[in-house]
Amino acid sequence: MNNNIDTKYITAIIFSLVLVIAVFMFNSRVLNKISESNPPLVGTEETNINNEMSPAGTTPNIVDGDLSDNYISNAVNASGSYSLWQNMPVNVYIQENPYKKVVESAFTTYNNTFNSLIMFSFTENPNNAQIKVTFPNRIENANADQYVAGLTNNFSSGKYIQSSNIQLLTQKNGVNLPSTAVYNTTLHEIGHALGVNGHSQNKDDIMYAQTESSRTAYLTARDIATLKIMYSNNESLISQNTAGAASEKLKEAIQYTQQVPNKTAGWINLGNVYYDLKMLPEALEAYKKALQIDPSDANIYASMGSCYYSSKKFETAAEFFGYAIERTVDSVEIENYEYMKALSTLSAKRYDDAYVQYASLVNKYPNKKEYLINYLYLCTYLKKPEGKDKLQAFLQSHPEAANDTNIQQYKNYYKL
Repeated sequence: MNNNIDTKYITAIIFSLVLVIAVFMFNSRVLNKISESNPPLVGTEETNINNEMSPAGTTPNIVDGDLSDNYISNAVNASGSYSLWQNMPVNVYIQENPYKKVVESAFTTYNNTFNSLIMFSFTENPNNAQIKVTFPNRIENANADQYVAGLTNNFSSGKYIQSSNIQLLTQKNGVNLPSTAVYNTTLHEIGHALGVNGHSQNKDDIMYAQTESSRTAYLTARDIATLKIMYSNNESLISQNTAGAASEKLKEAIQYTQQVPNKTAGWINLGNVYYDLKMLPEALEAYKKALQIDPSDANIYASMGSCYYSSKKFETAAEFFGYAIERTVDSVEIENYEYMKALSTLSAKRYDDAYVQYASLVNKYPNKKEYLINYLYLCTYLKKPEGKDKLQAFLQSHPEAANDTNIQQYKNYYKL
């Protein structure tokens, strides 16, 4: 049994382009925070599923304000920033599965621990969910000794998470995983879905890179303190604990690729750290090594596209976002990759192609103001008459948008 752990982060940075007449304004946006955890490999005999999960351990009480013992330096990215949910509760959809109640109980553990600070609610409609939990047959190529049991993919805009996809493995080689393994992995992945962008170095914490399957885990005082600091926006305490985080994260990421050179997880994590440090050539090389191991991973292509975009190689960026679109069926990922492809095409000054791509985005996602604004810019630049009708339709559905500065300029342009 090999208890080595895989940690996979893929970060693609979106630049939200606001085009008003001929003015280009860029606001950084983060796409695709991805993390994963590996519990030990279970035995070969089928394990019964226990849907009545409850923590065997006891979540310790923590006095408000007593937050000194934490791992904030591991929770932020190499640049010292992080994203979190702006409003509570966060709505969760869990795909039908024999382990559904197990997963739901993990979310309930957070509700019981944090009260109103962090809260989850549940929906049976995936279209109403902010977090979606699914159960794929495979997350990453596995070998006989280790496997990837959980994967979390966050989509963020600025400081705030917009949506999150959690994937959980429930079987290995056709054998059900223990309920404790699925529960513990879910607790871990929820931490990533809440914005924890790394792992604790303490094996007792739920955000340690390796999850247990032999016993039911619980949130430690350090887990709770870290999330309380993040969601209390205690910038002073964060800054006190993140000094030297960049060098530590880079050191750990390089060390991991040396220990496990044949897993995509290590190279993707290294690429993420390099990206955060604005070391773009090094980030690209790390992503390329991950791609050599698993050329089917859409998020690697998207991350490479972001590197090319940040390097102002817009044509190549558009090409790689196109590759990412071809390799995913996830609707949220497709939307983000389509947006980034259109943005890259526009930045490459291929205006006619960009117009076609933004027209498609506006038709598919008529409620997204940022897509409409870029589309209206192209309509005015290319003198396309369709922009006026799209703007009128949007304002009928979203009258509050009439106060937006960018929208007002286009209202004036079209004399609305």
